[in-house]
Amino acid sequence: MKEHLRQYIPLVASGFLLLLSIYIRYVTRAMTNSDMEAHILPWYAKLQQHGPLAGLGKDFYNYTPPYLYLLALATLTSSIIAPITSVKLIAMAFDVYAAFMIYKIVRLHRPHGYLPVLAAAVFFAGPTMLANSAVWGQADSTYTAFLLTCLYLLLVNRPLLAVVFFSVALAFKPQGIFFAPFLLVMMLWGRIRWFHFLLVPVVYAICMAPRSPLAAPGWRFLPCTRARRAPERR
Repeated sequence: MKEHLRQYIPLVASGFLLLLSIYIRYVTRAMTNSDMEAHILPWYAKLQQHGPLAGLGKDFYNYTPPYLYLLALATLTSSIIAPITSVKLIAMAFDVYAAFMIYKIVRLHRPHGYLPVLAAAVFFAGPTMLANSAVWGQADSTYTAFLLTCLYLLLVNRPLLAVVFFSVALAFKPQGIFFAPFLLVMMLWGRIRWFHFLLVPVVYAICMAPRSPLAAPGWRFLPCTRARRAPERR
């Protein structure tokens, strides 16, 4: 009987962590910080002022366009959701996505039992995840989720699609490049073919393409040039 009940401990722990993390996300939904006040909320206001499409044509932000596409969509909820909550919901949505990929990855090695659920819950309730998305409203869970998808696809032997998701992660934040050494090792081991990497600039350009007809060409958002851009002051 005890052995039978013991198998449900990971499930109970997962439920507790999930409820706790949701509660923390709820009570911190209105918390702000200097980065939010100086950058993200003003960008939200600009997009709301000019409209999602026209706003993307303005040159006032120093994130790559994919995140701004999501921020532009968030402005459509301004009549029912506070701006700071909308911003944080973007990050929280990717928290869920990333936690799901953790579940999928662990499930590959533990197909039975509730350990994959517990792994996802621990990830979702982790202090770093809570601080980054719920408290600070940062966008690091976006590219992290895509990198986890890349890892999962490599584990199930789908290298071409894995490189696509790596490229999307890179388009969201240039910090995704730190995953590149792992991909190079996978290439040396024969898990990825060299020509798969030709997709990286193609996918990156596609991610920038929706903004290109509206304003400056996408090359301005290459990782090597993005850091030199200053936000528009007007």
